[in-house]
Amino acid sequence: MTTQMSSIVNVNTVVQGVGTGFASFGIMALFAPESEVSPVLTEVDAASAEQTDDSDDSNYPDGQSAETADTDEAVTVEATPKIPPSTWYTFAKGDDYSACFAEATQTHKALKTWFANCDLSIKVYIVPSDSTTYAELSNSRAMAGGWFYHFAVTKTDQINVTPISVGGSPTTQAMREWADANTAFFWHTVPTHGSADATAIIDAIKDKSVRRACALYRDDVATDERYYDCIAAAANRAQAQYQGLMVASNLVFKSALSIHADDLSTEAQKFANDNKLLQYVVVEEANVRDNGEFLNPRTYSGDSESVDAVIAVDVISSMLRVAAYTYLRREQLAALDRFGQAQIIGEIEAQLVSLFDAGVLAQGNIENPLTREDEFCQRGFKIYTVAEDFDKRDVDMVANNQWHPISLRYRLRLSGESIVINQTIVRG
Repeated sequence: MTTQMSSIVNVNTVVQGVGTGFASFGIMALFAPESEVSPVLTEVDAASAEQTDDSDDSNYPDGQSAETADTDEAVTVEATPKIPPSTWYTFAKGDDYSACFAEATQTHKALKTWFANCDLSIKVYIVPSDSTTYAELSNSRAMAGGWFYHFAVTKTDQINVTPISVGGSPTTQAMREWADANTAFFWHTVPTHGSADATAIIDAIKDKSVRRACALYRDDVATDERYYDCIAAAANRAQAQYQGLMVASNLVFKSALSIHADDLSTEAQKFANDNKLLQYVVVEEANVRDNGEFLNPRTYSGDSESVDAVIAVDVISSMLRVAAYTYLRREQLAALDRFGQAQIIGEIEAQLVSLFDAGVLAQGNIENPLTREDEFCQRGFKIYTVAEDFDKRDVDMVANNQWHPISLRYRLRLSGESIVINQTIVRG
């Protein structure tokens, strides 16, 4: 019998936490009004109701009295909603949300659209009837399990041109500004141009620079019709991948299920383009039609950044933050010297390489902030901080035990949206 090496060298394995995982930017929250939650119905046995000699016979149907009424007949009464107000409820694909929201409600239709386009679960927050979506945003997100990145609301809560206590802004713009200030992305809808609702929204948002919001234009959406279509675009972006091999994607030219494509008139298309509105449209050439794709995914940022660019920057910022934190958590006594500086730079570089491999970053020229000259970056990024910069720390950095700040630049890989072909015909 041979002697096992384990009797000489014994290895004891301990699994130790070394930081955190990456934050999820695919979590979607839908803010639904309490009024759309189906109530719980309970039955009360009439036989148990106390009968008295002076009962009023007028309370009973014709031909019956307190003495002759059928005591076996049950009376159905309403009780509390199935989902209490001011609470979260998470629905996964395959769950029966019809038990909580009737098919005619905006919430039911929004959930149906979400699951037609996405396999991810969705959080639903029930807004109390005596409150507003905006008032609930910060409070609800702070609740356990309340983190979300993407969010949308029902039309009833969204169109509200009555000033509220946020600089007198209408509700839609207030939520857009909240999203920008709290690293969340707000999806909403703009109905038919020329309608009162469309005018109210555009007047509220057109002069405001907001990055983390996108409005889907719906050419034939009336007051209470298909206001939830923006959920389809949110579902597409919630499923975007940032880790793996060439998994990145953009919203432009993508198709969706459960929503119809607009066949826009020239006037409607100009309205949507001029107001930076996302469109889901029919594209045709002669007798060939493409029956649905997203175009013009723009935000109201100062330079009209695309939806994909805004979300990608949020994701990358979080991933770099987690990469550096995980190093510090793992090392615990990370060297406060050139070596430690080099180690952190290495962690950041490794994360940027993975983003390039995923197709999030693109190779190309990047201007060197020191020389003001363009440099070709094979992997789409350049880190300008080196280990020796540790010796250049200022007094505050030394006093707070900080490494030297890491300076870097990167190029996002974005989809082209249009092209001009100039053709010249040469006659022989």
